[in-house]
Amino acid sequence: MINNSIQNPFYLTFNLYPMKNAAFGLLAILFVALSFTSCKKEDSFEEKIVGQWHSSKVTYDNNDATGLFNFKLKLENSREFDLTLTTITGTQASTGNWEPNRTTEEVTLINDGDGVSTKYDITQLTDARMTAETIYQGKRLVIVFDK
Repeated sequence: MINNSIQNPFYLTFNLYPMKNAAFGLLAILFVALSFTSCKKEDSFEEKIVGQWHSSKVTYDNNDATGLFNFKLKLENSREFDLTLTTITGTQASTGNWEPNRTTEEVTLINDGDGVSTKYDITQLTDARMTAETIYQGKRLVIVFDK
């Protein structure tokens, strides 16, 4: 005959805390899992700006000039650019080098043909859209580009 009056102290300890042990184990696993998750590295200014862009909206001296100007701009990793400007009078193409300034979020295009440089303030930049502003013939030119 087995004596049921003697209880195993380990049995009581084990049975009293199974949920507490499981909760602690789950919490530890969750903590470890969250410790090793990685965040996506945000693209740098240069990485976002490289690509083929086309103008979707153009404003000149606060007037809509989208129908008058069409820009196609290709900025390469090698810091070379191709720019094609189509207007009602014709098409101009230029090539050269570009220099980013990530501190001020500006891009300078340096034309191969005549060495003239034009600085653009980048006021908006996402993976798919860029807004560039410059002064052209004494008036503000704002170009919204899409990739």
